[in-house]
Amino acid sequence: MTLYTLNLPVPADNARKTWDDSTDPRTLISAVFSFVAPVTAELFDSGLGALIGVTEPLAAALAATDFTGYRLVPASGEPSEYAGDYSEDRASLSIPESLYALQIHGRPGIDDFAATYRLVFSERVCDFLCSRDPALSARRNEVDESGRMIRRSVSD
Repeated sequence: MTLYTLNLPVPADNARKTWDDSTDPRTLISAVFSFVAPVTAELFDSGLGALIGVTEPLAAALAATDFTGYRLVPASGEPSEYAGDYSEDRASLSIPESLYALQIHGRPGIDDFAATYRLVFSERVCDFLCSRDPALSARRNEVDESGRMIRRSVSD
């Protein structure tokens, strides 16, 4: 299985997570993303929050697939207290009303979504995401099962 990582936009500087610690492994039950910039993509990173977010249209499209290794978790968004550092007006931030977080539980090389020290996607997930957002194609890098970049010769 060919694996990739994607360099995602980071409109949120953090994410607060609520966990159910009665399960093993513990289960993410909700998240609140703190945004410093408008959400301009269906898939985004939360920076220090170390959580991937998706908009409603992408969540619905993912739910209709047979991709493995992830779970959609209800989430919401709010302007970060630091939003003024990145944008002129906190109130002008465009934050979708319906958001989801991705809880990744897959294994690299087996599941479509996996986490090593970075998020890893199968080729079919990358193709799916890049078809929805062509800008991601330029941010797509092949990795091995440990998440390390695969260096190719210029002649390849």
